[in-house]
Amino acid sequence: MTLISAIAVSGFVFGLFGTFTSSPEVQAQFTSCNGAGNTCTVTLYNSGSSNVSIFSGAGCATVTYGGITAEATSCASAGGKVVAGSSLVVTITVASNFNEPTGSQLTGSVALSNSAEALFSGTFS
Repeated sequence: MTLISAIAVSGFVFGLFGTFTSSPEVQAQFTSCNGAGNTCTVTLYNSGSSNVSIFSGAGCATVTYGGITAEATSCASAGGKVVAGSSLVVTITVASNFNEPTGSQLTGSVALSNSAEALFSGTFS
């Protein structure tokens, strides 16, 4: 019993158990969308302590604008992984034409491999 207690206490004191509870924390830092090209560029930043991947195929993201929600046909990024403590630029492509005036607001989300979503908002340029 004493040995188990000593292991538990030393684990918390020296941070041994902290490595088992690491998680990614991804936020969107910047978003802009180009109506002519049906693309949005989203910069994601991972402030967490572990890496996470983004999905790259259909359904990898959604973009909502003017009361319409469009599902992405692809999400392209270099490496496809948001590394802990760094940023990743993701280009989202949707099939339908945005047809939104410059300055119009939008919201959306990018699907992550840990079943979470990174929410974003931005404007059309």
